[in-house]
Amino acid sequence: LFLHGQMRYPADALQARDAELGARREELAQSERLAALGHMAARMAHEVRNPLSSIGLNAELLADELAAGDGLNQQEARELLQAIGKEVERLRVLTEGYLDRARPDPTRHRATDVRLLLAELLEFLRPELERRNVQLVVSDGPPLRAEVDAGQVRQALLNLIRNAWEAMPAGGRLWLELSAATDAQGEPELQVALEDEGPGVSERLRDQLFVPFVTDKAGGTGIGLSVVREIARHHGGRIALAEPLHGRGARFVLTLPVVQAADS
Repeated sequence: LFLHGQMRYPADALQARDAELGARREELAQSERLAALGHMAARMAHEVRNPLSSIGLNAELLADELAAGDGLNQQEARELLQAIGKEVERLRVLTEGYLDRARPDPTRHRATDVRLLLAELLEFLRPELERRNVQLVVSDGPPLRAEVDAGQVRQALLNLIRNAWEAMPAGGRLWLELSAATDAQGEPELQVALEDEGPGVSERLRDQLFVPFVTDKAGGTGIGLSVVREIARHHGGRIALAEPLHGRGARFVLTLPVVQAADS
């Protein structure tokens, strides 16, 4: 018999209890692994789905150009092909290296002109935004450079833009504002603010807005904003819901540290 305080436990009872606890721990670990796998699969599906409509629309525009025959605008056709090719390559890298890319890797961080990154993303999305009757109001501020993984930041911005157009099914204005700021310690930061003209965020969702799988959208996955938060955290930054400045829609502010002036 083993003594524990004033209680006596037979050795076989202790072994049975330890075995039961071990089995429960293994079940819990298995459940956690399955939950993590489900989250990863949902995130990957969301990220792959995001640009597909834009690729399809660019392909349709290219087909229209080719159908013009002698009136073919070769420059426009080349630009459409380049946009499609760049996005297909990004999806290839995403699907082939997803597990590795899901882990934060500071070695991928490069000095990136975020204003240029945003401009290139908006140019790629231009046909999709026009089709959805979304009017851009861009205040891009001074040229700013941050040490980031450009692919991940592009994905975060794409998720926020998609979130905005989904909030405006009939179209509307989308404000994008790039600016420099400082944190509480006086360290430089870069902020990208996006605000839409949608109905805003319900009080019920405000406290769970960045929790995976939480959404009030019909057919929504509840993954987009949680991915943005994960990317921001990987960069030592943050994403926050802010009070709207232009109306009553949703305003999100993505903040990234380590800002430098970019060459003009």
